[in-house]
Amino acid sequence: MNQATRIMVTTVIAFCLFSGMAMAQVVWDFEDGNDHGFTLWSVNPATPAPDDPETAGDEAITGVGGSNGLPDAGCCWTIGPPNQFEGLFPAIDDGENCHDDTGVLEYTDCNDPFGVFLVDPPSFVNSRGQSSYLNTYNLTMWGDDLHTEMNDQIATSPPVILGDNAELVVWSYGGGSTGATIAPDPDINRETDGYWERSCGIAVLSASDNSFLASVLTQHRQNYDADTLDLSAYAGQTIIVDVVDAFQGGWGWLAVDEIQISNATIEGSAVENTSSSPARFSLAQNFPNPFNPTTEIAFSISETMQINLAVYNIHGESVKTIVNEKLSAGSYKYSFAAQNLPSGVYFYKLQSGDEIQTRKMVLMK
Repeated sequence: MNQATRIMVTTVIAFCLFSGMAMAQVVWDFEDGNDHGFTLWSVNPATPAPDDPETAGDEAITGVGGSNGLPDAGCCWTIGPPNQFEGLFPAIDDGENCHDDTGVLEYTDCNDPFGVFLVDPPSFVNSRGQSSYLNTYNLTMWGDDLHTEMNDQIATSPPVILGDNAELVVWSYGGGSTGATIAPDPDINRETDGYWERSCGIAVLSASDNSFLASVLTQHRQNYDADTLDLSAYAGQTIIVDVVDAFQGGWGWLAVDEIQISNATIEGSAVENTSSSPARFSLAQNFPNPFNPTTEIAFSISETMQINLAVYNIHGESVKTIVNEKLSAGSYKYSFAAQNLPSGVYFYKLQSGDEIQTRKMVLMK
């Protein structure tokens, strides 16, 4: 995991007990355009076509990170406020989505599902204080033939290790006037077929093989209540989260405000503690040990240095690089998940230049 990924992942430390291991609360709030390491994609990415304001909006609005504020082709997600494209060319000229006389995109009260114009002054800040969303609203409003039953939109999280009694909570907005009626469940093949039609919400998959574990339907609403999903049956597993918008065409959209997972931690994320002066270079014994399938590896450094932390089997073959980046002085804990490894003795090595420390750990399944 690189430094940028670690910064993007927001973890609020709230300790709980799972096999003697400290876990955290994972929080993805999508504020300020933060993607938290999510992969944003769709089953059939649109290809930009020449702009034709007489028939459609900007066909380039099919992804994130494009030029002039407009996304490039590739997927059907945006992260930000629902009016993030306001003031850009061209507006949709179909009599349904409003624009001013100059032809620029404009969020107006003629199409205001967020209720912006119900308050004075208009604001996208909701009752929870959030103003930025992981959403398909912009694409539905301003794109051309993007939101169809053949083009499921999926946003996939980084891997998460679950502790005991983990629970997922999602605050979302929308659900589509066409009506999402079922919780997400993968179609024949998730990568090529997406999810069942008319499904919307959160799907939880095994990180090892993308097999489906559980899901929750995000209800159509115009407030910010939460939907919850009990993950206690999957304690100790590493999962990924899919945010799914698979409406059956029509005027459907989804805006996710925030996702929280209690008693969990991002795989490979560090818990840093600089409240005391650490030893210059110290590698602690993993805990718990023996372990199955997850353990924590802690170390301390007293100055900024390039760190490599890797796990090896008894033949000296590297099986996992946990850290390979420059870290500032502090104490760190990294989660290591070994569900895909056989039982046995493993070694983990901390190295910075000529300084090396190695310890042994036992995976017992």
